[in-house]
Amino acid sequence: VPVPLAGAATIVGLGQGPEVPPFLRYEGLLRYDPMSEEDVIGHVARLWHLMSSSALEAMQDGSGCLAVGEFLAQRYLPQTSKTKQWQMELCYNLLLAMRDFTTLYNATAIGSPHPLSITICSARGIRRLDGDEAETCDPYCMCHIPGKQSSRMQTKVVTDTLDPVWNQTLELGQFCTGDVVTFSIWTKDPHRRDEQLGKVQLSSAQFFPHGF
Repeated sequence: VPVPLAGAATIVGLGQGPEVPPFLRYEGLLRYDPMSEEDVIGHVARLWHLMSSSALEAMQDGSGCLAVGEFLAQRYLPQTSKTKQWQMELCYNLLLAMRDFTTLYNATAIGSPHPLSITICSARGIRRLDGDEAETCDPYCMCHIPGKQSSRMQTKVVTDTLDPVWNQTLELGQFCTGDVVTFSIWTKDPHRRDEQLGKVQLSSAQFFPHGF
């Protein structure tokens, strides 16, 4: 499930392709509504209870048991709402929240979360947008720990340049040893959605504890 951009109110559906699991097949935008830990625990408990009951029934009548994904798509989500959009909003938001409250995203992360200080200096030779006649752009850099929504931070916007200098220090929350940090460069556009120009990931071993 794609992590929403900072401040975003929507999630982009993954589409209807055969590579997308049935319980995530949706074309369009979905409402982003972060779940509390209590809500996540409630949904997981109900899902586990219904799956256990279904498995017992299958054993008694000799029919096959559904896998978790199949059960989610065919049994659990249809019980929550008759509306496909609402079902998908529940599923996408649930999976995003589970990343925050469990080790599903990064099982190698260890220790208690703590702030990580990052200084973003500059970038050179940013590529121009395809089909954009402008020779410059208004870039900013965003960094976050994948799966930890509240860790998302960004620099100021530098206008009219392909070689931005930020020299800005950000404090990334919730960092644990073993976490990956993602850096992405975007261009600000007042007339359309901001566009990502590039992305790189650094493993914990590349910068912690001695810096990069």
